[in-house]
Amino acid sequence: MSPTSEREWLNAVNRFLKGLHAVEGFIDDLDTTVAARQGRSRAEVIGMLVGHNSYHSGQIVFLRQILGAWAPSFGDTW
Repeated sequence: MSPTSEREWLNAVNRFLKGLHAVEGFIDDLDTTVAARQGRSRAEVIGMLVGHNSYHSGQIVFLRQILGAWAPSFGDTW
């Protein structure tokens, strides 16, 4: 579901950042399992999050390129 206002967008961004900050606590013990993720280790959960977030970051970059909203100073690579 897409945000329909700037307020909803900011709330979505804040929820995303809150989730990232929660994962920071995982780094202390990467072998501990996460019950909410079918017993996967914290390291596995972090790996899944990295893959998931990278996929969606790529979607945003692609969409911005299509819309012509990509800043020319950045080019096509990082």
